Amino acid sequence: GGNGMAKILIVEDEAKIARFLELELKHEGYEVVHAADGRTGLELALQKDVDLVLLDIMLPGLSGIEVCRRVRMESQVPIIMLTANALSGMREMYMEKGFTDYLSKPIDGIKLEKKIEKYLPQKKILPMQKDIYKENVEEDSKKVLSRLQKNIPEIKLAEALMYCAGSETFYVECLKEFCENRRKELIQQLFDSENWNEYAVQVHGLKSASRTLGFEALGNLAEQMEFAAKKQETAYIREKFEDLQMEYERVLKAIAESL
Repeated sequence: GGNGMAKILIVEDEAKIARFLELELKHEGYEVVHAADGRTGLELALQKDVDLVLLDIMLPGLSGIEVCRRVRMESQVPIIMLTANALSGMREMYMEKGFTDYLSKPIDGIKLEKKIEKYLPQKKILPMQKDIYKENVEEDSKKVLSRLQKNIPEIKLAEALMYCAGSETFYVECLKEFCENRRKELIQQLFDSENWNEYAVQVHGLKSASRTLGFEALGNLAEQMEFAAKKQETAYIREKFEDLQMEYERVLKAIAESL
């Protein structure tokens, strides 16, 4: 960007990883653009104002290797590959393919920051103001977590934070997402219209999201519902539906009061 902030492009199809990277980088004070597939990634990478690219190797459409090959025909922008399997000899292979460096998943925030600082044009690395911003955000996140712990004493917070790479700020973002998606209304609509296949999909999603965030009771209710819906056990679904929605409401309210 023209404002002296470095602009970093993330090309990553897994929403959760992309979100984590985006938050990490925004907290560091970088401007971030995201593409979820290779073609879009290639278009954005060739724009003049991108200073560095984080490129996942496994992408829908064009693969990361192909995106890199095409970018290199026109540009020497630093490209850091994101890969799930870092084997020895990997580094040589990537250099050959035109990558500047690589990071293996799960991505470590500190390593990420070091690599970016290594390859960014010097003038784009930010002064310390970002640390003050970061501290404020982290302070706020800690407050949210302690309120949530009061509101839901049985929450499995330590486990939930492990899913969020230990980042309290990322956890708070996931909480907001959990509140903002319309899943509760959708589950109600599917129940009313007796669309059990789609109902099973939605309670499965609720189960995963609840467990990731440490809401075990809700996760368990959702799991029982998922089994019942898959077997079309409508009597069970009807009997337990109220319990599920009440627990869901309790959790949503507790989150809303904590944020």
